[in-house]
Amino acid sequence: MSSAAILAVLLTPALGFRAGRAPTAAPHRAALAPRLAPRPAAATTDYAERIDADRVVLRRAAETKQEESDTVVDALLGLEQACKERQRADATSGDAVAASLTGAWRLVFTTGTVTRQKKTGARVNYFPVKAVQTFDLEASRITNGVFLGDWAA
Repeated sequence: MSSAAILAVLLTPALGFRAGRAPTAAPHRAALAPRLAPRPAAATTDYAERIDADRVVLRRAAETKQEESDTVVDALLGLEQACKERQRADATSGDAVAASLTGAWRLVFTTGTVTRQKKTGARVNYFPVKAVQTFDLEASRITNGVFLGDWAA
């Protein structure tokens, strides 16, 4: 799983998709399009605004599952870059992320590899079923679960 896809997993609880909530929309596939131009490097102090703007896009994508594939991927990549900049500017910012990881996280979409994107014709794949990852950092354990309704598959 790419780091951008992992980021999608990590953002999900903030979006209200904790374990136990059923999917709300059918899977959506957008046509594979050339990658949008990367954002120009911004001043270090501007990373918080970029993080907030990218989260808005990703929250909307998680709620509606209708965002354009390129928009979602660009928001994931932008968020990842802004978080790296924040970490370089404030080495303690990663501690807050690590402290909030323990719990159940809903996987809403994934980006896959470039090869997979070419094969499927999509840069983002929305999960049609409930997939949950549970992280327990203290025990160094990750548990994956796929659910059909209330039943684990």
